[in-house]
Amino acid sequence: MSQFKDVAVGSSVYFWFAANNKTGSAADGSTPVFSVRLAGAAAGAAPKATGTPTLLTHANYTDGLHEIAIDTTGYAAGEYAVFCTLTVSSLNPAGFVGSFIVRAASSDIYAFVSAIKTQTDKMVFTVANKIDADVYTWNGTAVSAPATAGIPEVNVKNINNVAAGTPGATGGLQIVGAAKTGAVATDAGNSATAFKTNLAESDNDYWKDCLLEITSGALIGQIKKVDAYAGATKIITMKTAFTGIPADAVTFKIINE
Repeated sequence: MSQFKDVAVGSSVYFWFAANNKTGSAADGSTPVFSVRLAGAAAGAAPKATGTPTLLTHANYTDGLHEIAIDTTGYAAGEYAVFCTLTVSSLNPAGFVGSFIVRAASSDIYAFVSAIKTQTDKMVFTVANKIDADVYTWNGTAVSAPATAGIPEVNVKNINNVAAGTPGATGGLQIVGAAKTGAVATDAGNSATAFKTNLAESDNDYWKDCLLEITSGALIGQIKKVDAYAGATKIITMKTAFTGIPADAVTFKIINE
């Protein structure tokens, strides 16, 4: 029975055959030779390859069992036939062992990628339908307009139905493009951890968990995290104390962490 294979260029392909003497008994024979022919080549064309089959000698194998190994490195894509001959009982039988098709896999992949590139080179990508408006809303709450036409910088203050302007609340989120500035207001209760401000926000804990940096006065450059904010009194409380009491009118900025 003939064997058919399908292989890629550069791989090895194997065939097997058995030899018998003229009485029909298994026999090793001698001088086995195999030839590989490119299908469709001229009748007088030389074989693509020739070689010697390997006689299988393990005790579990009967006499006359051979293995043919063909390295397809350098082969052109196409179909190939494998023939063999050997001498046994003074006879020189010849036979067809099988055939195989060599696929130029690398060429197929190159052609595929080239085709994709050809198509994508024809495509023109444009940015359209940019958001460009004066007012935006998120979950029913107004947010800021874009600083540059078509490129919105949005201050989101209401997500998951959390009250607007409460970044410290569970589920809340505030995203701002610039720091909030303010100043220390005069108050007898001002301390190194809590002081009155001129901030306008009226929601409690509006600035909770944000960073506050002193930008003037003796404490300039010191940064602390906000622990609480009282919307009614405008008093802001830090998680840890500054090295001193911020003086009246000292400026600061608040940065969302």
